[in-house]
Amino acid sequence: MRRADGQYRWVLNTGIPRFVDHVYVGHIGTVVDTTDLKLSHEQMLATQKLESLGALAAGIAHDFNNMLGAIFAESDVALLETTPDSPGRQNIERIKLVAVRASEIVKLLIAYAGGTSVAMEELDLSRIVEEMVHLLDGSISEKAVLRTTLAKDLLVRANAAQIQQVVLNLVKNAAEALEGREGLIAIATERVYVGRPPASEGPTGLPEGEYVRLVVSDTGCGMNQEVQSRALDPFYTTKFLGRGLGLAVVQGILRSHSGHIQILSKPGTGSTFQILLPYAGAVSEETKASRKRVTPSPFTSLLAQTYTR
Repeated sequence: MRRADGQYRWVLNTGIPRFVDHVYVGHIGTVVDTTDLKLSHEQMLATQKLESLGALAAGIAHDFNNMLGAIFAESDVALLETTPDSPGRQNIERIKLVAVRASEIVKLLIAYAGGTSVAMEELDLSRIVEEMVHLLDGSISEKAVLRTTLAKDLLVRANAAQIQQVVLNLVKNAAEALEGREGLIAIATERVYVGRPPASEGPTGLPEGEYVRLVVSDTGCGMNQEVQSRALDPFYTTKFLGRGLGLAVVQGILRSHSGHIQILSKPGTGSTFQILLPYAGAVSEETKASRKRVTPSPFTSLLAQTYTR
C-alpha cells in the first residue's frame, strides 16, 4: 500500500465482516505495517546464504589446492626427468598450464569465501582507482568513454591486490554492460559520513561513521529486479560465456574488509555500483562538527552528476 508520503509499504491487512440486522455494512479490521519485519527477514536469509556459500567455497578451495599441489609437484618432477626434445614434454607443460589456470579459479573462490588473512596496509583508494583506470583504458571498447571524479586523501586499510581486483571487476562489468555500443563509464570517489538509516533504507547493519565511497556507473543495458537480486551470487551470469564469479568475488573481498556493496539499476537506464569502505584517516574535531550525515541510499544527486554527458 502507498502511504500519505507516497512511499510504498508492505502491510498485513485483516478484517471481519460486520452485519446490522442481517445486512452487510462493511468490514472492521486492522492494517499492520510489516515492511521492517520483511526487510529484516530478507537480510537474515541473505546473510545465512552468504555464510553457507562462503563455507562451501572455502572447503572446495582447500581440497582443490591440495590436489593442485600434487599436480604441480608431479609435473615438475616429470619435466626434470625429460629432455627438452622429448615428445611428451609438451603434454606435461600443457598439464601444468591447466593447473595454473585452475589455481586462479581457486583464488577467486578463496576471495569470495573471505576470512582469509591477507596483508593490510593504509592505501589511497583514489590512487589505486587511477592506476587501474590507466591500465584498463586500452582494454575496453573504444566506444566506451571513461570519466573519473576522484577525491584526494581517501585512506582505507586494505589489501592492495584485492582492492585492485574489485576495481577491475566493476569496470569490466560496466564495459560489458554497454554491449559494444557507445556509452559512458563514470567512476567517482569521495569521503562520506554514514548515519543510521531507517530499516527501509540503505544497508542495514553498517556501523555509523566515516567511509570512503567508490561509485562505478554505466549507461548500459541495466538490470531488472530479478537479475539484481542474484547479481552477487557465485556462478550466476546473464552472459552466454563467463564464470559468473566477478561480482561474487567483489562481495567476498568487501566482506573481509568490513565494506559494503549496493546496486542501483533499471533496464535500459544503466547500473550503478556503490562501494563503501571504512575510512582509515584521522577525523579532526572540525570535520566532526561540520560533517553531514549521508546515507548510502538513494544517492540521487551523485547519480545526476554521474550520468551527465
